[in-house]
Amino acid sequence: PSLRAMLRTLAAVSLAAVLTCCSAEVPVVPGPAPVEWVAGDTVPSGRQGVPDVEVLEVRAVGSGETCGTGRRATLAYRAVRVSGEVLDPGERPFSFRVGSGRAIPGWDLMVSRMCVGDSLVVRIPEGLAYPGEGDLRFEMELLEVR
Repeated sequence: PSLRAMLRTLAAVSLAAVLTCCSAEVPVVPGPAPVEWVAGDTVPSGRQGVPDVEVLEVRAVGSGETCGTGRRATLAYRAVRVSGEVLDPGERPFSFRVGSGRAIPGWDLMVSRMCVGDSLVVRIPEGLAYPGEGDLRFEMELLEVR
């Protein structure tokens, strides 16, 4: 086969893989029973050598349903470096399907356990956030689940 034919085949296989990956549905799994969050609570990272996510402050305890995975969550948020520098002011709410990989792994872990109305400040370790940015502090409020 010619180089052109091999490149066409490679492109077709790559496109098929991307479409399969990105169009796969994330199964909807109900969240655990609502958590009465308190500062100092942790959520296991599930990764060897990666610290757990830690709840630093509870601003509000929600009364809505627990998010779980596979559902679209909408959050108000702000991301801050340990130094206090604002990394992302979160000027508008962010929506994503929990568990789909469209957000950082630390958000998938936390949001799946949050209830609508929960407002928390959490420390997410670098291994569950953005490589090279160090641990980050997120102020996050779950606004809606669909």
